[in-house]
Amino acid sequence: TGVSSLRDNLIDYSNFQDRFEGFVVQDPKNKKKITGYLNFYQLEYSSSRVEKGTGDWNVVNNQPSWNAVPAAIINLERFIRDRTQLDIKRKGNIRFDSRELKDVPMLYMMGFEAEPKLTSEEVKSMAKYIRNGGFLFIDDGLAFIPGSFNKKMRKYLEDALGFDAVFE
Repeated sequence: TGVSSLRDNLIDYSNFQDRFEGFVVQDPKNKKKITGYLNFYQLEYSSSRVEKGTGDWNVVNNQPSWNAVPAAIINLERFIRDRTQLDIKRKGNIRFDSRELKDVPMLYMMGFEAEPKLTSEEVKSMAKYIRNGGFLFIDDGLAFIPGSFNKKMRKYLEDALGFDAVFE
């Protein structure tokens, strides 16, 4: 009909790419059909040490913990592209204390064995980011082994979100 055609033309996501970091549309008739675009950033943070590759993982020796497995973020991008019609772009790195954080719709946080070291201000900023609708994707390279990264991030999330911190 004329109304739906007008709506489709007005809401075409390409009209927003110069103004917003993301615009995602889910087809109401087919929930698996996702279109639009999403810019995301990798979270950069301080940690207790650099990572050491063991040969069993894709860990790059002497990498900071926030980028311990560089292939992981590439694989995430590929996964999203293969399963959606979402134009996804990694725009760079950002820290929790960055002024631009409020404009970032999605953060990717990588960790492996090293313990993350966040300041109290960074924990407050993480809480504000999540409570204001930001999406924090945490990738624990050792998810099946509750190591230092996993334990410390759970503690930071509990500090940031209180009883709202739920882990599945």
